[in-house]
Amino acid sequence: MGNLYENDMFVADAINGNIYHFKLNLQRTGLLLPSGPLADGVANSSDPLNQIIFGKDFGGITDLKVSPYDGYLYVLTFDETQGTLYRIVPVNK
Repeated sequence: MGNLYENDMFVADAINGNIYHFKLNLQRTGLLLPSGPLADGVANSSDPLNQIIFGKDFGGITDLKVSPYDGYLYVLTFDETQGTLYRIVPVNK
């Protein structure tokens, strides 16, 4: 994923199949939340989450990892019958 997302945090949502992208402060002790309804750190509805969705409609995400070899984000999903592995690469690759 390169330097663009270095030191950022990605969180998988197993229920909704979303991946959320958070920027961390310089000390890596807190999140830099966007202004607006999510600025207080509370998502009272799904609307504020739209600001931080990195990817969606993955289904039941069971694992999310950045590869130490190529730097890409890998997403493992599982439904009733099978698992699927996704590799997320930059658009310009």
